[in-house]
Amino acid sequence: MDTVAETRDLVKSYGATRAVDGLDLRVPRGSVFGLLGQNGAGKSTTLRCLLGLVKPSAGKVLLLGEAMPTRRLSVLSRVGALIEGPAFYPYLSGARNLLLLGRLARPAGVDEAAVRRALERVGLADRGGDPYRGYSTGMRQRLGIAAAILHDPELVVLDEPMSGLDPPAVVRIRQLIAELRAEGKTVLLSSHMLHEVELACDEVAIIEGGRVVAAGSVAELLHPEAARVEVDTTESERALELARALPQVSRAELRPGGIVVELPAEESAQLNRALVGGGVPVSALRPRAKTLEELYHELAGSS
Repeated sequence: MDTVAETRDLVKSYGATRAVDGLDLRVPRGSVFGLLGQNGAGKSTTLRCLLGLVKPSAGKVLLLGEAMPTRRLSVLSRVGALIEGPAFYPYLSGARNLLLLGRLARPAGVDEAAVRRALERVGLADRGGDPYRGYSTGMRQRLGIAAAILHDPELVVLDEPMSGLDPPAVVRIRQLIAELRAEGKTVLLSSHMLHEVELACDEVAIIEGGRVVAAGSVAELLHPEAARVEVDTTESERALELARALPQVSRAELRPGGIVVELPAEESAQLNRALVGGGVPVSALRPRAKTLEELYHELAGSS
């Protein structure tokens, strides 16, 4: 697997506190990769270690095939990043801020056409001439994303990119992320907005206590061999008792209006027969894929 970012047994300590504790991560080239975790789980610290913004206490970090932070200067010109909120000159326009940042990202800078293109892609084309101090929280966030993509990087790293955005802006940024992937770029993002990660990402890693507790493609993580089946019935307690008695059922729980059961997909008919045969009226039985939010809370949220 061709990777653009990798950590091996990464450790970052602040005094007696380990923000990152032996974390292993591999981000495939051309993917949209999501880091999930509660506040304090180690997401932002991991991104800062990847970008050479902080020095790891132990372990190895590779970015675009180069060791970090040793080769930081030669690598970061190929990376665009928004980490822990954007920072701009308040008295300059959004467009002028981007022009100045372009000079830092590339020796030759960027031209006004590149600035216009970046503003268009985040929905700020008509506000590029306005002073930054007049921008709303969501506009400031979108300008930060524009800055990250301004110099056409191979890898785009976004820390909580949907933070402060209204629903139309969330949709626009989700579309932008899809466009970047279609262009062959890799997007690495952290977020607590689980639904958006599920919609936007190909791969995810769930971090808890500075460690990866689950990683893989969204399809693999959310569609395991065990299927989830929702049963609508007025006899929920009896249905739960019968379902839990079946050897092929790995999990069964009450839910409003019925039960939810995990079992091999081909065994759904057997579940229905057992319930009806046990005198339980079944008004509906339907498969339901596990959501990323449910998986997250199973692995990390309850710890």
